[in-house]
Amino acid sequence: MEEQAVKTKAGMGLGIAGFVLGLVALIISFIPCLGTWALIPGVVGIILSAIALSMASKGNGAKGLIIAALIVSIIGTGIAGYQWYFWNQVATEATEGLKNFDDEWKNAMNDLNSELENMDTTLNEQMDAIEDSLTNSSEPAE
Repeated sequence: MEEQAVKTKAGMGLGIAGFVLGLVALIISFIPCLGTWALIPGVVGIILSAIALSMASKGNGAKGLIIAALIVSIIGTGIAGYQWYFWNQVATEATEGLKNFDDEWKNAMNDLNSELENMDTTLNEQMDAIEDSLTNSSEPAE
């Protein structure tokens, strides 16, 4: 008869902790704008699950829950990492857009200033012409 190896509880505590942290990371990762915070429990869940898997392999422990914990932690961390990448790109684009807006605003203000100066010059010339015509018309004829 074949003897079956007895399964131990090696790594089970860390596996459960990794599974819980992986679930927390997975749930948080679906929340818009807050999903990037799921990186923290996700990475910790991956580390705990990897340690638990190593302990279970050495101590002939059950690996089913530990592998599930590792998978859930990786998925939650992956989604959180994608959200971090997405929001980082949004921030970069917004910064570039604001820089371009600032340049366009300065150009528009410079154009407006030069137009106002041109109008001021034209208005002064017209006022001088009116003043000259009034001065010439008010002089007595000889």
